[in-house]
Amino acid sequence: MNLNQIDLNLFTIFDVIYTERNLTKAGKVLGITQPAVSNALSRLRTTFNDNLFTRTAHGMMPTPIAQNVIVEVRQALNLLRTSLQEGQSFEVASASKTFNIGMRDISEVVFLPKLLPQLKQEAPNIHINSSYVYPNELVHSLGNGYLDLAIESSISAPQNVHYTQIQELSFACIARKNHPVFDGNITLEQYCDAEHIHVTNGKEDTTYLDSALAQQNISRNVIFTGYSHLVTSVLVLESDAIMTIPEVLANTYANYLDLQVIELPIRVSPLLTYMYWHENVQDDPANIWLREKILETAGINTKDNSPNSSLNKDALAAMI
Repeated sequence: MNLNQIDLNLFTIFDVIYTERNLTKAGKVLGITQPAVSNALSRLRTTFNDNLFTRTAHGMMPTPIAQNVIVEVRQALNLLRTSLQEGQSFEVASASKTFNIGMRDISEVVFLPKLLPQLKQEAPNIHINSSYVYPNELVHSLGNGYLDLAIESSISAPQNVHYTQIQELSFACIARKNHPVFDGNITLEQYCDAEHIHVTNGKEDTTYLDSALAQQNISRNVIFTGYSHLVTSVLVLESDAIMTIPEVLANTYANYLDLQVIELPIRVSPLLTYMYWHENVQDDPANIWLREKILETAGINTKDNSPNSSLNKDALAAMI
């Protein structure tokens, strides 16, 4: 028996015929005509290579084969019904699930310290896996289910990927305390003359910050490029170099490391960050719940939030 060639609806009809022992009554229960029930029974007989039911004075009596399979058929139907019901609801307190979120270390620092304690209290069996996926691979990773959500700057997203803005990240400089030149402030000339440490994802030659500075005819003397904000912050701590990073990240690292946060001597447009998810999980209760928790963590009113609301598809992919 090849399941690919079987209409699973036939098993529901089989169950009702077995219960009612009458094709007309079975049709009324199913909401279809008696000829349609007869046609379904004929297809079932072909599938099982057995009459399944014999017409008698007492109704349609099941054959031994029908009696042998009815228990398994009903168990299978109940399993399908249960799966559908569970798929339409999400009991947070008892749910056991692992969510995979694509995010950079910036987003990890911003969201996870607030999000994880909430999850521990509200959903103790929910686990979060965070991993970095290159922006040009995000759409594919969301589409194939590798990622449930992604938090990233502007990417070119097709119509089957939804998004909503969740952050505006302004920039600041960090330098070690007791720096020989900088003590809480920096001039534009000093900024251009300083040695800089830079963070990139390793695939972009031009970053959002570089492009913003180039528009003002400003270039930096970058002496080292790395891919981890934490590692490069330690390098800043051990040198006279400075680093330009999102201000929220600068303040966080300054709380733990002997660093000073310095206001930029120029205006740089904030880096906009978005949450992305695929159409496949648009109506998934579990994914909806997680999206709402992240929006709450970002301080966004979920009632006023609408997806696909403010992303400029032609914007430069923001890589810092």
